[in-house]
Formats: sequence, structure tokens, C-alpha cells
Amino acid sequence: MRLQDIPMQRKLVGSFLLVGCVPAVLLALVGLLTAGTSLTTQTFQQLTGLREQKQQQLENYFTQQQSDLAVLGKTVESFQKAAESKLAAIRDAKEATLMDYLSFSRAQLLDFAQRPKLIDAMESLPVYLRNYRYDREVSVDQLEPIRNELRLCWEEDFGKRYQEITGENDLDLKEKFSDNYVNIELKKSFLKSQTRDYVNKFVELHKNQNTDIIEIHNRPNYIEFLNSLNTKKVLYFHNDPISMIGSKTPLERKELIRNCAKIIFNSEWSKKQFLKKLDKFYHKSEKLE
Repeated sequence: MRLQDIPMQRKLVGSFLLVGCVPAVLLALVGLLTAGTSLTTQTFQQLTGLREQKQQQLENYFTQQQSDLAVLGKTVESFQKAAESKLAAIRDAKEATLMDYLSFSRAQLLDFAQRPKLIDAMESLPVYLRNYRYDREVSVDQLEPIRNELRLCWEEDFGKRYQEITGENDLDLKEKFSDNYVNIELKKSFLKSQTRDYVNKFVELHKNQNTDIIEIHNRPNYIEFLNSLNTKKVLYFHNDPISMIGSKTPLERKELIRNCAKIIFNSEWSKKQFLKKLDKFYHKSEKLE
């Protein structure tokens, strides 16, 4: 069909439709392109914001961790300095204690070296007391030979030198070596304290005796068990009181002062150790010698 054969009415209708559809199609294409560009831009902006947010969070996290590590480093450094300070104080205290002890020992040795009679007597003593051990358990049958051995030493050699040193002319052996000695026998047991058993037996022996004084040497923990006896108790320290059970803490040493009639020390150093961390009030106590 040729264009000339198409009626005018149809030509006009087709022209109007063509003129109306072309702009609509163009507008649709433009709208589609604009919407796609807008969505792309919006998505890009959202992703960019999310990236910056995550980046800020990571920076804040690492900043916080760095701050925590710095605080931890300072804390460790302060602990290290405090530990070094305490160790230095302990070292200085131990050094001072050791120097006091060595100075006292040196003074004792120098004083001992200036007494020839005492040196001779001490050299002879082991010859006569070869079997002596202060911590040995002695039975009743073994006691008499040891007493005779000690009497022999007193009469033949050591006693004569003792007379020369002290000026005593009449040595009463019965007074020096009383037969009233009572040996407390103990049986070894893993279920019972030998110390408590010994003190309990001692208390039973002395309940019915009128004893004026009980002497305790280097056993401050015995004082507590002996409080049931209405007798004066004299405690002797031959070593460091702080290292002994029953006098390690200031509270224990205060109780010892309260319960003892006298506390006698073999040296000024030992007395200073006993008075450590005690109030000045106790330093002037007449019970301490």
C-alpha cells in the first residue's frame, strides 16, 4: 500500500500518535537513566559513609587498646618499683641485723679470747662429756653413768679451774648435782605432738610441788601451756626470738611479757630482735634483762 492510498484521517491519527509517543519514550528513557544514576550515587554515598564509620571505629579501637597498653605498662612499672623498694628495704634490714649479729659475735669472741682459764676449761670439757647431747632422750638406767661422768669432770679438772675462776673453796656436789632430777620419757607418735605431750607431763609432775621458779630455755611456745601452774616463769633466749615458735609476732611477744616474771637474753642483739615492732612502753619493762 502506498502512502497516497492511505486516507487522510488515518494519516492524521498516526501522526498524532507518533508525536505523542516519541516524547513519552524519551521521557521514560531519561527517567530511567536518571533513576539509575541516582540509585548508583545513593548506594555509593551509603557505602562511603559505612566505610568511614568502620574506619573511625577501628581507629577508636586501636586508640583505646594503645591507651590500655600504656596504662598497663605504667602499672607494671609502678609494681616493679614498689617490689624493688620493698626488696631493698628487706635487704637493708637483713644486712643491718646480720651486721649487728656479727658485731656482737665478734665482741664475744674477742672477750672469750682474753680469758685463758675459760678457754682451757672449755677445751677439757668435751673429754669428760663425750657422750653428752642436749637433745638426747635419756632413760633412768642411762642417767646414773652420765651423772657420775659429770661428777668426775667436776672433781678432777673442771671443778678445780672453776674454783680458780670463781674463788669458791667448798664445792657442794649435792647442791650442784641434785638427785632430784626426773626424766620425762616420751613415746614417738605421728598422731600426737611431742611438745604438747612433754609439757602436759611436766605440768602433772609439778601440780603438787611448791616450785618457786620454772626456767624455760629457747622454748617460748611452752609458756602458754604452763599458765595453769601458779609459779613464776623465767624465759631465756639464747638465739633470735623472731625465728622461734611462740615469739615470732609482736602479739606473741607481748603475751610473753605479760605471762613471764622475767625474760633474760644472752645478748643485746637478741633483746633488740625481741623488741622489734613493739611500742616504746615495752622497751622500758623491768621484766626484760
